[in-house]
Amino acid sequence: MNTQNRIRFLLVGATLIVITTLIAGLIAIGPPELQRQHKLDEQRVADLKNISQHLKYYSEQHKQLPADLATLERQPGLRIPSDPQSGVAYEYATTKDGGYRLCAAFALESEHGQKTRFYPDTSEWTHGAGRNCFDRQASKLPASD
Repeated sequence: MNTQNRIRFLLVGATLIVITTLIAGLIAIGPPELQRQHKLDEQRVADLKNISQHLKYYSEQHKQLPADLATLERQPGLRIPSDPQSGVAYEYATTKDGGYRLCAAFALESEHGQKTRFYPDTSEWTHGAGRNCFDRQASKLPASD
């Protein structure tokens, strides 16, 4: 084998290694769009947990839940987040039993007991793809993580 053929062989070999590594990486972590959807869903869970905590503080302070999120947001220094992708406000409603319901639209189904970068355990916030609602009691609000 002459020098030119060796160089060509090495270049082809190196190219195949790079392509194989990229494909293996995509298979291992999933395509970028899938990762983006996971991150957006993690942010939605974080937002709902944040709203839940503010509802807990509000109910402790006022001895009742706010009528709507606009009332909650009137608390000093508080800004209620909205969906990170669509910008649509999360749904909130009080329930007849003295609790409340928070709803959001998720891109993907969560894994039961999934751990995220925002919270170590989101099992209380396990959801399917699409619109999901979470019923909570003001007196039994989840503890902060």
